Amino acid sequence: VDIETEGQEIHISCGVIIVATGASVLEPNGLYNYNGENIITQLDLEKRLSKGNIEAENIVMIQCAGARNEKRNYCSRTCCMTAIKNSTLLKEKMPDTKVYVLYQDMQCYGIEGEALFRKAKETGVIFINYDPDNPPVVGKKSVKVYHRLMGRDMEIVYDLVVLSTPMIPGEDTDALSKLLRVSRDENGFFLEAHVKLRPLDFATDGIYLCGSAHWPADTRESITQAFGAVSRASIHLARGSVKVDPIV
Repeated sequence: VDIETEGQEIHISCGVIIVATGASVLEPNGLYNYNGENIITQLDLEKRLSKGNIEAENIVMIQCAGARNEKRNYCSRTCCMTAIKNSTLLKEKMPDTKVYVLYQDMQCYGIEGEALFRKAKETGVIFINYDPDNPPVVGKKSVKVYHRLMGRDMEIVYDLVVLSTPMIPGEDTDALSKLLRVSRDENGFFLEAHVKLRPLDFATDGIYLCGSAHWPADTRESITQAFGAVSRASIHLARGSVKVDPIV
């Protein structure tokens, strides 16, 4: 394998490859008047939270910004829990701040996810269900949204809008796919050999994948897949060789 690092190309001889390149986060240019100032992403918000420089009386979070549409019909799976976590942190640090989460469906995986969802509601986070066919409209000072459960339009004044954007395949995914001669799915993520029988294997022997290179995954799932991929790879390393089917 040829690897370019610090302007130099290094050739490495190897018998097993694990693809763990992760994913990128969508930059929501052109969505909901995103400007990186008072309309930001969850990643931007976390950076500000770490520095403690957030001053806002009304914060609106919009889920599925750039996901679950015709271009990207998949759920990124981590966005809802990220919004729940960050909205809860905001309410704990600034109890008087109103935090609204506009969502299509809340995907809270497992018992812990449901518990965090309940905690967010207990801290005062307001969840509003919107119709994906009638998404929120972000103006200069307010967000207009149709509350699907209440059956009426709402207008929410905001100081800060936070967009929950999906994971997308990394920029080098196409080049890496051609280099290793492995497949990708219709969304651009790497494709496993068999979803049930060989979920961590590529169709090409000796190459494995894990984490968000395969599909949007949270930290716990990525670690579990990494253990699995390493276990699969260690079989070949212990044997010292791999038998391949003859090409006719």
